[in-house]
Amino acid sequence: LAVALARAVAERDRAAGELKALFDASPIGMARINTDGRVLGANDAYLGIVGVDRGRLAAGALRWDELTPPELRARDRAAIEEGRRNGRATPYEKAYLRPDGRRVPVLLASAVLDAERGEAAVFVADLSEKK
Repeated sequence: LAVALARAVAERDRAAGELKALFDASPIGMARINTDGRVLGANDAYLGIVGVDRGRLAAGALRWDELTPPELRARDRAAIEEGRRNGRATPYEKAYLRPDGRRVPVLLASAVLDAERGEAAVFVADLSEKK
């Protein structure tokens, strides 16, 4: 039993390592967010899209709602409600406001990770070159 358990733990750790490597290396921006507006974790692609460094994320000061122009926040709220109903939201276009004032058009998709805690995964593709 101990050997089987050790193998299962080793396999879980290997799979978790592979997923983390995919997350970190992805050219698509990915973040774990809370529906109250906080960004809980993000890969470098996401941080590059929104123009923020890892220090701000580590300090807990990165908020996706503050990065979203006020006139686009209603669409985010609708996606949150859709996610609560369906476990994910239909992908949609929006923009992020970078600290330098530039708007970055993106395609955003999301999926609920933990409904009780209001946590979701977001996947963000920069549309700047296409716009």
